[in-house]
Amino acid sequence: MTNNQTVENRIRLRPVFFVEAIIVLAFFGLAIWSMRGKADQTETTGNPSQLVARADSDFDAHDLSQALLTYWQAVRSIQSKSDPKLNGLLLHAHVRISDIYFQSGWIEDAFQHLQKAVDINPDHIAIHLLQGKLFRDQGARVEAVRAFLKVLEQDAHHPEAHYQSGILYQGSNQFDLAVDHYQQAIAGDLELKSGPSSPTAFGLLARLQLARAYHRRSQKIQFSDQELTDEQIEDLNRMADLAIQFLEEAVSLDPDFAEAKQELIDRLYGQASSLERSQGNIRLYDQALQVYQRITELDPDEVDAWLSIGQIHRSFLDDPTSALEAFRVAYQLDPRTDTLAEIRTLEEELGLNSESSESQDEN
Repeated sequence: MTNNQTVENRIRLRPVFFVEAIIVLAFFGLAIWSMRGKADQTETTGNPSQLVARADSDFDAHDLSQALLTYWQAVRSIQSKSDPKLNGLLLHAHVRISDIYFQSGWIEDAFQHLQKAVDINPDHIAIHLLQGKLFRDQGARVEAVRAFLKVLEQDAHHPEAHYQSGILYQGSNQFDLAVDHYQQAIAGDLELKSGPSSPTAFGLLARLQLARAYHRRSQKIQFSDQELTDEQIEDLNRMADLAIQFLEEAVSLDPDFAEAKQELIDRLYGQASSLERSQGNIRLYDQALQVYQRITELDPDEVDAWLSIGQIHRSFLDDPTSALEAFRVAYQLDPRTDTLAEIRTLEEELGLNSESSESQDEN
């Protein structure tokens, strides 16, 4: 683009720019006027405890914009009273304001505002917890771990602090430490409490990450250049079983935990494939069949699992009736020509009449 074209574009865009600028300024002007008006009113009529309670309710409902406004009203109301007894409420409001900035992706603003809480009580557990997450998002792993450890010094069973520490250790391939913290997060979150900043309970998230930690650890062993020993192979099998076990627990505790469910399905496909590779042992194909059936229980729309069920029944277990049922389900989900060919062949072998074939085509 030439300089003349650039200038022309600037000239062409200038009226639009001014219109947008006026709209933005008007919006912020109204917002500031509204906040000041409401804040001034609450300074004379608002009760700090009630304001904080209302802001907490909005925060829990994830209405962050309204919560931010109400926390600011509470801060101004508290500051106007100059009562040291209200410092606890003031610290809580400052931490929540910083947390809202953090959840909105304004890390620097969150750090700056958290300092207001630090000035009130630098060793408060909520401050250390939020500092840890802020440091984590800035890539300052050492500082983040220190902050979470300060939380655990005050509450040794804090599930989020254990979970966040596990994430950091896993990120640096310190799997033993990660696993230990995940297990403690699970032990500390028996009631599986969720919150506004984490709608999924940390006890569930820890199970998901435990499975991932075992999977990553096994990958590092598998992809090493050295030949695997019998002990390492046994260890790999153990970790694969543990990964599935923790994912099964997570899905059992929360059937709507979609991320854990998909992870479990992926791990089960790997387990079934490993069993099928052990050719010549019918018992292992029977075990693989059970795994594929478990996949269809988790997600009845898993076409590949239905196709594998059909193939095992047809080729290894000599059960054409069950094979036909599985292929028909697969065809309903994904009407592929090769699946239809399998259905036609099985129907012919079983001596089924043409009417069933016609109804299958119509479906």
